[in-house]
Amino acid sequence: MGGELHGREPVLAALVPRLTGYSPAARSKARPEHAEDLPVIALTGGRGLGKTVLLRRIAEDYRPHAPVGFLDCESDEFAGPFEDTWSAAAEALLSLGIQLGPRPTGAPREARAIGFLRLLAGLLAVASGGWPSDDERLSEHWQRIALLAAPDPRGRERARTWVTQVLTQLATEFAGVPPPFESVVSTAVDSLLQELFDRQKRAVIKGFGDYPHAGGDAHRGLVLLAQDFRRGGDYRTQAEHHLARALRADLEAAYQGLSGWRRTATRPLVLIDNAHHPLGRALLQPILRDRADGRPDRTVILAALRAHDEVLLPPQVQHCSVAAVRYVTPWARPARQDHDAGDPSHGLLEVRLTPLEPAHVRRMVDAEAPDPDTPPRLARAIHRLTGGQPTGVSLLARAAGQHHEQPRLLTPGTLLATRLPAFEGELGGITRDLLLARLVPAGRLSRLTVLAAAHDTVSAAALASIRLRGDGGTSGVYDLAAELTEQRWPADPEYFVGDVLLRTLLLHRLRHLDAGPVPAVWNAVHTTLIGHYRDDPARRLHHELALGETGNAVARLRETFAAPNTAAWLDELRFIASAPCFAVPDERRAVALGETDADQPHPPGVDLALHLRIRRLLYAAWQLSDPLALPDDEVVEKLRDELRWLSEAHPTGNRTLWQASRSWPAAVLEWRPLPQRST
Repeated sequence: MGGELHGREPVLAALVPRLTGYSPAARSKARPEHAEDLPVIALTGGRGLGKTVLLRRIAEDYRPHAPVGFLDCESDEFAGPFEDTWSAAAEALLSLGIQLGPRPTGAPREARAIGFLRLLAGLLAVASGGWPSDDERLSEHWQRIALLAAPDPRGRERARTWVTQVLTQLATEFAGVPPPFESVVSTAVDSLLQELFDRQKRAVIKGFGDYPHAGGDAHRGLVLLAQDFRRGGDYRTQAEHHLARALRADLEAAYQGLSGWRRTATRPLVLIDNAHHPLGRALLQPILRDRADGRPDRTVILAALRAHDEVLLPPQVQHCSVAAVRYVTPWARPARQDHDAGDPSHGLLEVRLTPLEPAHVRRMVDAEAPDPDTPPRLARAIHRLTGGQPTGVSLLARAAGQHHEQPRLLTPGTLLATRLPAFEGELGGITRDLLLARLVPAGRLSRLTVLAAAHDTVSAAALASIRLRGDGGTSGVYDLAAELTEQRWPADPEYFVGDVLLRTLLLHRLRHLDAGPVPAVWNAVHTTLIGHYRDDPARRLHHELALGETGNAVARLRETFAAPNTAAWLDELRFIASAPCFAVPDERRAVALGETDADQPHPPGVDLALHLRIRRLLYAAWQLSDPLALPDDEVVEKLRDELRWLSEAHPTGNRTLWQASRSWPAAVLEWRPLPQRST
């Protein structure tokens, strides 16, 4: 966790220090921004862009210096099911209070642990409605809530004693008589005020007097809050809003009162991962609403969102790139006189995480695999495969560091098959599988593995109807397509799974599902698609090539070479040659360079020279299009030569082929896809 986060420095070294008022890297105070009104920072981007790693790094850096709470909204602890007197939001607020309470080791000497008395009162009122219940379970639950009073051993012991007393009191007072809900809540709240709070501390809950219909009576407000929580729906949303307000009020009290926090500029931090989950909305919307209504606080909140959430991130939300926050936070709330100044979404600043640059990837690979025999193009090949996605780059760079004996043979393909040891508490395993575990929900992996060979929802549905009958069939194809979009995976009109890295990982897994020498599942999937595309030559031949059958592709390209639409011919060649290849040994280079020409039979009635040139061209384009292979200078030169010769041989398309002889090799050497010409 302590390593360098390449490409995220503006957030770590600039944005967060400006918001919190402290720089862990410099070990000094920083000039805080937005003293009166803080934005909620939404870190956005698809899977694998490093949002979780970034939040965890921020938590690691700041825990010694400031109160820090970290939540993953997709964690099992918030999955439920919950009873009427508890919810994911209540559990999350309790978790935050427990995390934020202890005194950080590096905090100023006078800064003490923070007691969350308001939150304690609210959560206890909610939870007390669950009595009578299993005594042991209820006791344990209440003891956790009571920890909010004082997060230290003495406080825990006092909480245990109080819980035992109040449960005994309830059992005695309501023995044999089912008590009204309001009576149980009142008894629990009264006992809390009497046993855990002294007279001065009891005053902190007066804010609950503002609860709707409480009429300024805090005790009545707590009872109404518990009732609304139990009713569910909008009533529960209102109750949870007030509980979230209570947590922030407790933090504000610590920074305004005599606890020592008012002498430090380091603001508290709340970090919310996977905030696109409904729990994320439940936590963030009350904060945004209160701040829009003129209830500011000094809690720094960063939330990571994978999917585009139109509720939290409507079009009017202010946004910027990572680079834009290096020197200033480009956010300001609209002036109060603006007609929509009260819109809660104005309290958000979306910071869009962008992929790593090639230079970042090179530094990461050099750090893990510094051997001078490591191929100089390996880092750029990793960038091409991953698109600069930090998760993919990090694991592939680590895989490169495992090859100490023959580093010169490294390719992205060998890295995917490398076994990585356990690292920083994470399990080891094959690089490909570790990546897929991070990028694809477990329940989707088997279906996406098969559908990765498809080109659109129609072919995916055809594939699913035959190959996934026992795993959702065609009904789940459109759901999967929508999920890929919602999770911000890039789209590609030529593939069902548009992202190069994700598609390559899935196809690699599909190819190696069978342990034996015959890849039965791989063969069956592509055979199904060959049948589906019997009337679409380019796609049919693409799948034949994936099975290692090249004869029909060469014949098709040879027979259509003289057609007038040379751009369309090039596009067909490009698409056919984009077929995946996992053959061992890989003979594409040898064929492209003409080393196997002498072994080729002369097809009757055809120009052998043209036949061999098109065969060499197909194999060259196939090898150079492969994201798991390194570009080969000799193959690039052969690609150029064959296209140039074909430009001279074509009756009408000379200029188009000549241009391709320049643009295709240039694209390979500049790490771009082979260009499409027909569009």
